[in-house]
Order: sequence, then C-alpha cells, then structure tokens
Amino acid sequence: MATTASGIVIPGNAPTTTPAVPIQDLWNNLGKSLNGRIVVPVASVTARAALVTALTAEGYTISASKPLYTDRADAPPGLELEVTRNGTTWKTLLPPAAAWTFTRPGVTDAYTPSGSFVSLLPLTITAAPAGKYTIDATLTLQSSGTLTGYIECKATSGTTTTNLTPSARADVTITALPSHWTWLYTHTGGDLVIGVSHTVSSGTVTVFNPSSNLVVQYVGA
Repeated sequence: MATTASGIVIPGNAPTTTPAVPIQDLWNNLGKSLNGRIVVPVASVTARAALVTALTAEGYTISASKPLYTDRADAPPGLELEVTRNGTTWKTLLPPAAAWTFTRPGVTDAYTPSGSFVSLLPLTITAAPAGKYTIDATLTLQSSGTLTGYIECKATSGTTTTNLTPSARADVTITALPSHWTWLYTHTGGDLVIGVSHTVSSGTVTVFNPSSNLVVQYVGA
C-alpha cells in the first residue's frame, strides 16, 4: 500500500509522475485525482509548506482554479480551515463564532489629564490570521468627574503601529460612561496588539471601572 501527498491510501507503490505499469498508473491517477478536492489535516505552518512541496512533486499545481484546503492544528481555535490559490498566500475560512475578548481585571486606573496615550485595554492575539477585524470597546466610568478628550485605538502588527482614530478627530466632553466605540482594522498577519484609551485634553482625575472591556472579532479575509 502507498499514500499520496494528500494522505489517500492506494494499492501498490507511492504515486509519481513517472509512468508505471498500467494497473499502478490506474491507482496513482485515482489517488492523485483527489488532490485539492479534500481538506488535508496539517500540524503546523511548516507541515503546510511541506504539503505544498509534496503535491507539486506529484504534479498538482496550485492555482486559482486548483486551490488547496488545509486544517491546521496550531491555528487559533475556530480559524483552522485555510485555503491557498498560489501555494504561498493563505486565507482563513469560516470566521469563529466567538471573539477574542479582554475584560479588565479587578483593579482601577486613576487617569489624570496628560495628553498622552495610555492603553487601558490591552489585548494581544498571537499569530492572528491576516484579514479584517472589528474592535469594540466599552469604557465605564467609576468615579465622578468631567473628561475632555477623545477615544483612541491603536493596532500594532509586528513593528508597525496604526492609529485607527481619524486624524481630524475632535475633542468631546464626557461626563457619564459607559461609552461604546467601534473600529475596523485590516491585519496583514502575525501577532496583533490592540490598545484603547481616553486621550485627555483637560479634566479632573478619572477612574475607570474594571468592567470596561474590549472585544476583537475576526470577520474574514
């Protein structure tokens, strides 16, 4: 018995592009005909790349009309199913039902007017797949006070930090929270770090409630 690159077991020898005896050609062609038509389990990104190499050796050229689907075991939960149409660029399929959620621990933050960005809601997603993400923040005020400034969100991918707050932002006066804010970010792949804060222009000392939270949802490639 032999096994194709996609994991299909066939009688005889391993399939190759070299002509064999007629009956072996029959088994080879039958096994290889399923390349690209099934989802292949892989353990890691390294194993995924090895699969591409093995399929190419069997004569399967990945393209827009001949994609390859894998189920990668070390992907974030719910994001295991992936597809490539060129053998190098991969997209994640079937966005998860659950989002990455950060809920503030049982502590408070005294926040004084400083004009600087302080990340009150940090969230790191390791090996986040490339694609679009919605970022929803709810900030709850615990102590009394008046805050003038703006809500700011920053996303860091690798060494590049993007400020998602419009450059033409205007200060707002906040006297009561909770307040809810939403952003959309396109991630290029790798670790993703999200930070949300009030950036203060003026106001009294403010303390944010531990119930403040940040929800990041992958919405597709």
